[in-house]
Amino acid sequence: MKSLVFRIAGVSISMAAAVACVASGNDDETSAAPRDVPEGGTTVPTEDGGEAREAGPDGGAILDAGPDGAGSATCSPDGWCLTELPTYSDELELNDVWPLAGSAFAIAGTQLGSVRFLEWSDASNRWSAIDDDTLHYVDAVAGSVWAPNADEVYFTTSSWSSPGGLVHYGKRPIPPATDWSWKRFSFECNATETPRVWGTSKSDVFVMSCAKIHRLAGDADDAGASPWIEAYVDDDAVYPVTFHGATGTSRDDAWFVGTRAGGFRGGRCAVVVRKTAAGYEPVVDGNPSRGCGQKAGSEAIPIAGAFGRATGDAIHAPAKDRFIGVSFGTVPNNDVVRIAPNGAGGYAVDVTSPSPELSVALRSVWGASEDDLWFVVAPPTSTTDSFNASIVRGTNIWADGGGFQYSTLALNGLPNSKALQRIRGTSNTNLWAVGANSAFYKKTP
Repeated sequence: MKSLVFRIAGVSISMAAAVACVASGNDDETSAAPRDVPEGGTTVPTEDGGEAREAGPDGGAILDAGPDGAGSATCSPDGWCLTELPTYSDELELNDVWPLAGSAFAIAGTQLGSVRFLEWSDASNRWSAIDDDTLHYVDAVAGSVWAPNADEVYFTTSSWSSPGGLVHYGKRPIPPATDWSWKRFSFECNATETPRVWGTSKSDVFVMSCAKIHRLAGDADDAGASPWIEAYVDDDAVYPVTFHGATGTSRDDAWFVGTRAGGFRGGRCAVVVRKTAAGYEPVVDGNPSRGCGQKAGSEAIPIAGAFGRATGDAIHAPAKDRFIGVSFGTVPNNDVVRIAPNGAGGYAVDVTSPSPELSVALRSVWGASEDDLWFVVAPPTSTTDSFNASIVRGTNIWADGGGFQYSTLALNGLPNSKALQRIRGTSNTNLWAVGANSAFYKKTP
């Protein structure tokens, strides 16, 4: 049996929390002394946020203030700038964003069944729609986005009324052409499930769909047979996994995340499958019929709840052999979980949480390192969506003396009333936080 070590971080600004449903199947919760507010910080959620604007007619941009600083500010005191989105007849809800140096891609859906593929350019200072106009009011659902470079991009979509989903592969036009070229791959199954795409290089691309992980085995641009092959297949026919996303640093340091659901009365158990040079290994898994207790014949860590929602928004690998996830179930428990090899053939699990005094529910996470993490947060009563969202930065949260501090989105003193879905970046000077008709961009430390 592989060894397993659980540790609860003692963080002066945060409350230690237990991993729910460990092997014994029992909850274990520990509280710490009230935290001290860090210097320069605030614990008043209503002082954080940003005001959304209507998009201009020619795409989106970071709007300038008027002469001599007159007019409405579009950047918060902490450097979060609200960018304009392209005009659309229905409000755009950005599900995902993939930043690159000098650009970014995003996928947006609407409540009326449309999906738009968007590109941001630092050079032009605006968002542009790059899709082929075939996903307007067609019962489409926005999924995820990933790009190996600025000239190629993958998006995923599905339909509310049809099982399976699509992966869209796009290539930038070569002048004098002006339209992106698109190729679509269908991933069929019996479930209404949106595929997720992620990768680490042009040749190392993965699609998660219908309890399977598919790997790109050829050139996505080639005609003929599909270049995707099955790399991992979940073998639980009773409680099949639904994959929500992936993170990692290379093709041999990848973490694929999902949940097992036990029906109306069953549990909702986190699943993490790790890929190394040796292959695929379930690291986190549990039996929904046993409250996410240990599965028979499994050495995986049993954790109740899920890492993020069905969009896989609350996972990140800040370094090799490091997995960070926000774990919560029906009621957010705000556990920030770190999983890493323990050097003895197993895994060590560390858990920490912000103090209840901070009064937030953690959502999406990204960080330049495990000791410098950014979180989208929502009011603690927001169990499904991140309305009135804010940004919190966690520094050294795994040790005494670390903590969580707001990074304000506030524009002109007004709090944000919008939901934010995802935070991603390439560094602390290239960060994006996107959501309901909102895309905040941070280029300052």
